[in-house]
Amino acid sequence: MSSCPPNNKNCKPCVAAAPMRISTPPIFRNNSKLYTIGVVPHPWTTTSSDAFTTAIDVPFIHRRSNRDHWLTLVTKELLGTGVFTSATLVKFKEAVASPYGAAHSVWFTAEKEYPSDIDWHFGFLELKKERELLEYAKMMGTTPEQQRLIRAIEAWNLGDVEAWRFARAFMARRSMERRGWEEEERWVTGGKGSEK
Repeated sequence: MSSCPPNNKNCKPCVAAAPMRISTPPIFRNNSKLYTIGVVPHPWTTTSSDAFTTAIDVPFIHRRSNRDHWLTLVTKELLGTGVFTSATLVKFKEAVASPYGAAHSVWFTAEKEYPSDIDWHFGFLELKKERELLEYAKMMGTTPEQQRLIRAIEAWNLGDVEAWRFARAFMARRSMERRGWEEEERWVTGGKGSEK
């Protein structure tokens, strides 16, 4: 039996005769026929994954890493190359937070566990997947040396870190809106059905 989550008025139940196509393009596509699940990595995660090492220092950041690498790659098809970071960020933020973007996508940060209310966004529970470098990135920043490196990599990747912070803040806002919606529904139903 197929069903839709209660918060999506335009949802149409899936049927086995028309299976959903899933792809993982390396770029963002602004297409009304697609629903985008975006994962925004912190520049530290991108740099350590690209270099395939955790041995990163300031000279490495300046000499061997590309500035705003993730943001440039993900918006390449949409905007082309040679676009200033500020213009790219505006388009990215529209893709995440505009009424159209919020209805056609959900964005997470790579280093944080998916929100516990992910089922509310999709209508199903998300299975947890863990990777060694992602776990390392989550624990990064516990020592003064690591904090210095994070500040350096953030200074080098201003666009990527701004996109990461924006996606993190917007997801927090969506979760807060969901909690508000639950409170309103609880009030309307007199508290019935709100037991967990």
